[in-house]
Amino acid sequence: MPTRHRQELSESVTVEHLRAAFNEVNQSHRQPLKDYAIIFKGKAYSPPQVAKIAHRYATDEEPEYMRVGIGTKTFDILENRGFCPIPISDQAKSKMEMDNAQRMTPPNSTEREGLVKSRVGQGYYRNKLINKFKGRCAITGCGMQEVLIASHILPWSESDEFQRLDVNNGILLSLIYDAFFDQRLISFSVDGQIIISDAVSAQCRSQLRVDENAVMSIPVSEEMEFYLSRHREKI
Repeated sequence: MPTRHRQELSESVTVEHLRAAFNEVNQSHRQPLKDYAIIFKGKAYSPPQVAKIAHRYATDEEPEYMRVGIGTKTFDILENRGFCPIPISDQAKSKMEMDNAQRMTPPNSTEREGLVKSRVGQGYYRNKLINKFKGRCAITGCGMQEVLIASHILPWSESDEFQRLDVNNGILLSLIYDAFFDQRLISFSVDGQIIISDAVSAQCRSQLRVDENAVMSIPVSEEMEFYLSRHREKI
């Protein structure tokens, strides 16, 4: 039996190439998930399938086979582009745990709501958000990790098992802003501008020093906007 040609994802692959690949898959069919999943707008996709198509958009060549596992160049490129593969099989989770102690294994079955909100420094999902927001509150820029909270944009109860581990469904906020965000008293526009509910009085805004002109520290990606748009619906 001939050996299949294996190739790593090209460094020239951009976020736009990956988005085009997701859209192409949507117009055909999604391959079954195996060891990993990659999330785009709340849906889980096969990383090798997406990587192969994105590689074709970038190079005009589509490899027959592309392995996407922790430690591979393809994995690192996908993570750097904001689409980190999520281990879903026991073997993939074990490999991630052994490969790097700093890469903490995701929960086996999205076990408990405690992942939704807890102080940073513990757990796979929170560590991903720390990296994404460079360890600082998305609004104040505060880097004191003891007062930073990693929260889901689309709440745990409204998310499926893949959305709960999608880093684009998360935001890192200091305590006061997190409390407002969790109660849907604030949200953010597609431009990252803060939106404050009319239920928050001028007196309260002043007392708690809520910045009415605040803008999120990182650009709102298309993937993050998928979740924020649903959050805004209930503000």
